[in-house]
Amino acid sequence: MEAAGEKEKVSAGNKYGAKKSVADGITFDSRREMERYHELKLLQQGRAISGLKLQPRFELIPKQDRAKRIGERGLVYWQEGEPAVHYTADFEYYENGLHIVEDVKGVRTRDYVLRRKLFKRKYPEIIFRETVT
Repeated sequence: MEAAGEKEKVSAGNKYGAKKSVADGITFDSRREMERYHELKLLQQGRAISGLKLQPRFELIPKQDRAKRIGERGLVYWQEGEPAVHYTADFEYYENGLHIVEDVKGVRTRDYVLRRKLFKRKYPEIIFRETVT
């Protein structure tokens, strides 16, 4: 789907067969994700949705700081910290006053399924939509 005056570029794919696509100067992980972007853009222009954001990032597990620990025999050691765990969706928008997060997936990896579950648990007030291609 190409809007007037817009060039679309498709590049080599990844290990799951998706081919990166570019539209409006934005690189998408797949052609289907780019097509969904065009659909959402039209819905926003028609005021059916609002506040469209691409690649919104949500914290699932906060950063864990470096901690001082006392081990056996009173030895002191430092436990290294851990970075925060995030989930990055494809799209975020509002529809009829409802907060929506949407993901376009060709393959549901184990990592994705785990992050999706953590997201739904931490943000139950946000409606999660998934399009599987």
